[in-house]
Amino acid sequence: MELVDRQRELAAIRDAIASAAGGDGGIFLVAGEGGVGKTTLVESILPEAGRLVLRGAADQRAVRPYAPIVAAFRGYQRAVPDGLAGSGPLSEHLALILPELGSPPPDTEQATLFEAVGNLLEHVARRDPTVVFLDDLQWVDAATAELLLQLDRILEAVPVLVLGAYRSDEVSRGHPLRRLRSELRRRRRLQELTVEPLGPEETAELAARALGARPGNRLARALYDRTQGVPFFIEELAIALATAGRLATAAGTVELGPEETLPLPDTIKETVLLRAERLSSTGRHTLEIAAAAGLRFDLELVAALGGADGIDEAIQRGFLVEVDRQSAFRHALIREAVYDDIAWTRRRSYHRRLAEELARRGAAPEAVAEQWLAGGERDRARPSLLAAAERFCQVHAYRDAAHAISRAIELWPEGQDEDDRLAALERLGHCAQLHGDLTGAARAWQEVVEAGRARGDLTTLAELQRRLAGIYELQGAWDRALAARAAAAEAFAERGMDVEAATERLAAASHLQAAANLTTAL
Repeated sequence: MELVDRQRELAAIRDAIASAAGGDGGIFLVAGEGGVGKTTLVESILPEAGRLVLRGAADQRAVRPYAPIVAAFRGYQRAVPDGLAGSGPLSEHLALILPELGSPPPDTEQATLFEAVGNLLEHVARRDPTVVFLDDLQWVDAATAELLLQLDRILEAVPVLVLGAYRSDEVSRGHPLRRLRSELRRRRRLQELTVEPLGPEETAELAARALGARPGNRLARALYDRTQGVPFFIEELAIALATAGRLATAAGTVELGPEETLPLPDTIKETVLLRAERLSSTGRHTLEIAAAAGLRFDLELVAALGGADGIDEAIQRGFLVEVDRQSAFRHALIREAVYDDIAWTRRRSYHRRLAEELARRGAAPEAVAEQWLAGGERDRARPSLLAAAERFCQVHAYRDAAHAISRAIELWPEGQDEDDRLAALERLGHCAQLHGDLTGAARAWQEVVEAGRARGDLTTLAELQRRLAGIYELQGAWDRALAARAAAAEAFAERGMDVEAATERLAAASHLQAAANLTTAL
């Protein structure tokens, strides 16, 4: 998209980049509704920054922990093949998220990984002041949001600016980005710019650039009324009208044809579909498969299912572009318009074919799971979700792992594979505890305890009562903690595990003594 009347926004981003180059790095967020031009705004200023630029983006489908950061580092590695070497004593821990660097050490943890990423950014910035542009953060995973919070502390004295763009209308309650913004605001470190739609005059100017001639008054009013100043919509609608032959040129201006009576598209979706009507059946079929694959997709994957000719046509018509050795929709709103227009039976068929092909190629389980879910194959999605959770745990993305397990448990058929369901619940409690959700951990473990009690599984019962006691103690719920310790001791004793039983009774006695309940403690 062209830039029109964005001097204020450009100045704000330039100031942030200059401040970071002076050693005051941090995070700068660019917000706005879909199509308002956030990405165009940021990309227009990055070449003039005269600094190293790393790029990454979150993905709507198949969320991978740290995916935007990983994409940025891999882009740097392609540009500077030895660029990731020598980034400090923790560099070997980066192999957790960049497997091409080798095998990670066995004793790594999340805090160490975050410190290693910070060290790497410092190492990169020693060569050149650096801007890291992370796009589409409305789809950011929880692990990346937690990493960004840690990086904000590290970057306070480092010449690195993390520029993040996101759709403000897609950040709901509980979204990882909301937690990130709240914490940055609490630290007095929140830097945020909101990009607003254009006014009537700026709408006419942008349309003139898209059409190569000034729009007449009637066309200018119609464009603004329909688009409400959203730049992407302005350009798409102007070009769609011209392509459909609904505009006439006279006296150096472009106007709606004098006999034009057809209604104008009211939404971005209608405008995109108006252009898509000119695609061949092969091009439209391939474009639909690409939309089911996601905003960014593997070219060979879609070509295998839809044909290379269709991809070529979609690129020529401006629906798709090639980005970082992958193909992508030129804008997320194009992909959404095409996807929403696919009949649901055909859409599910596409997703099932994609899931089968991804599984055959050994793709990441989270990518396979998302396709099975979209294809309505709940039973086939469940194992992939559990496998994805284990992958997330390996990189200490425990919040994302807990979310994946929760989704798998929600899909569980009642009464089937109960042992596996209880094992998943136990794992859910472990992940929830590690990311600080003590209530969620207690809820999951309590359900497993109830099942263990009904089955007479004393070993599971004892171990989980011990874990529950630890959770209750952290929450300050001492009565519940003591009850859990007593239950654990009783179960251990019944199993003949006297040392474990004694350990639980000693822990209970210690708490009672601290509470001055000496008789019970004795």
